[in-house]
Amino acid sequence: METVSLAHARKLLASVGGSGHIRLELEGQVGRLVIDHPSARNAISPTMMLELESAVEAIEAWPGALLSIRGQGTKAFCAGSDLSAVRGALDRPDLAQAMTVFMGQLCARLLAIPQLSVACVQGAAVGGGAELMTCADLRVIQRDARVQFVHGRLGLSPGWGGAARLRALVGYSEALAILARAQPLNLDAHPGLWHSLALDAEPATEQLFQELCELPALSIRAAKEALQSPQREQESFLRLWGGAEQRLALAKLSQGKGR
Repeated sequence: METVSLAHARKLLASVGGSGHIRLELEGQVGRLVIDHPSARNAISPTMMLELESAVEAIEAWPGALLSIRGQGTKAFCAGSDLSAVRGALDRPDLAQAMTVFMGQLCARLLAIPQLSVACVQGAAVGGGAELMTCADLRVIQRDARVQFVHGRLGLSPGWGGAARLRALVGYSEALAILARAQPLNLDAHPGLWHSLALDAEPATEQLFQELCELPALSIRAAKEALQSPQREQESFLRLWGGAEQRLALAKLSQGKGR
């Protein structure tokens, strides 16, 4: 099958539409991306896919340092694709291809944003929602959250790039077992999936951001950039060397204020 272009994918998704919204707030050094479709457990409709692209474009151009990704309310992070759109695509391979091509490239862009991103996971993160969770750099997951790569039980496999990201997080064998079983995960058995397990993920995420905000925004962004390649690590170091943030930090040290 010939690969559909992004422009054609956008046109097809726009023709389907759907309810729900992606909300984005960018203030100071902390941004918040909210998947807002609680009537469908924050499932992502084609309309929301297009809104997510606009949000990612805005984030890529934003000079902030931290981004949280969460679902509206506490019952669901994201339940994957909106079922009404999925049912409508069963006899539309062109629409199914448009969704996987569009969301695959969009999830890759979300993972590559210059900010440090944290998924705040409450409630259900299933199917495409579990895939979307892996687009964040860190995951703060509530202990009672339901995380399930449910694709196999639906006669499917991951289609948004989540299989490769899952493998990068937990390794080949563990990722294969997770996908093949397609069961709700015992999160304690999969520490590679999370930065922390919390009784309440929202305040735990905010506490993490408070700690990170004590560091210069440029340093946070450079730390992420440095992990991309040795060349980018050197470029980040040299760009920051002798800058205002380094001079301020050294001045504090000389005054005995510590690090």
